[in-house]
Amino acid sequence: MNPNILKHQKPLRDIKKMVKSDDGVIYHGDNLEGLKLIPSNSVDLIYLDPPFFSGRNYSKGFLEEGNKQEFSDNWENLKDYLSFIKNRVEELHRVIKEDGALYFHCDWHASHYIKIILDNIFGYENFRNEICVKRIKKNVHERVKVKKLNVGYDVILFYAKSNKHSINPPMKKDIKPDRWHSFEASEIRNGMDYDLFGFKPKKGNHWRWSKERAMKSIKEGILRPNPRTGKPEYLIPASSKSLLDNNWEDITAYSFKFGYPTEKNEKLLDRIIKMSSKEGDVILDPFCGCGTTIASAFRKDRKFIGMDLSLSACELMQQRIGRIGIIKNSKLFSDRLQKVIIN
Repeated sequence: MNPNILKHQKPLRDIKKMVKSDDGVIYHGDNLEGLKLIPSNSVDLIYLDPPFFSGRNYSKGFLEEGNKQEFSDNWENLKDYLSFIKNRVEELHRVIKEDGALYFHCDWHASHYIKIILDNIFGYENFRNEICVKRIKKNVHERVKVKKLNVGYDVILFYAKSNKHSINPPMKKDIKPDRWHSFEASEIRNGMDYDLFGFKPKKGNHWRWSKERAMKSIKEGILRPNPRTGKPEYLIPASSKSLLDNNWEDITAYSFKFGYPTEKNEKLLDRIIKMSSKEGDVILDPFCGCGTTIASAFRKDRKFIGMDLSLSACELMQQRIGRIGIIKNSKLFSDRLQKVIIN
């Protein structure tokens, strides 16, 4: 047995519920041709993890010996790569609904060029966030001096199609006990500079609550003078979570569950799908690989469209989701899309 062949030669189906024909579709072929078959303004959310312009070849180690294949991230030049990306982003912009969003996963190799493409097509005003997602750490000190620092994160460029898109803000585990915090806040707000415990806010600041609410809070024991300074402070109750910003250090971008090269973490896709979609929405991944996006979408009762040029990748998607046909024919793909998008 080839030692490079990974354990998951036959990945187990990781979703218990049964898939139906109108739940989603897996398309095997060039995603540019497939995207042209999707109706305009029909997809709610797109996540894509295309080649990064890394100059590497990736082995698909989960395949049986003698049938091992690779996919390449080698390009003649940067211009060809960016043309490849641009052509597909134009189609992706067309198929997204007006209140939809796109999350483009990339890294340092070309993220700065990709953002310019996305700004030109989606509009700079529709750029929402550059999200940093932690990579698996490398902590091996091989030489005294090195050329550069290790890369600690991937980039996800988050765009909306218009100002109609809103997210469900993600939370992270962050256990904190009860604590007291200064009652003073920055900026001026009319009527919020009343006398309290013998103090007033500094010039340009204000109290956090109205006088009426402050008086009520004193009686409830959640607003008091600081025992040392006498200045107003309010009680923040104990909490187990806090609001997450665009630095996602609490999860990693990658996973090794199915042994697929560049496989993405299910927690990452779960978060994105929860943020920017609801049950019944259509989720598209045009570079679907081993199917993490569509598995997460299906598990959360979303419709899905997964595409990949590799048949082995599509077969792995099929094994993860359940008995759903892999479609190569344009006519069949269009027919199935109607069921997925309309139903």
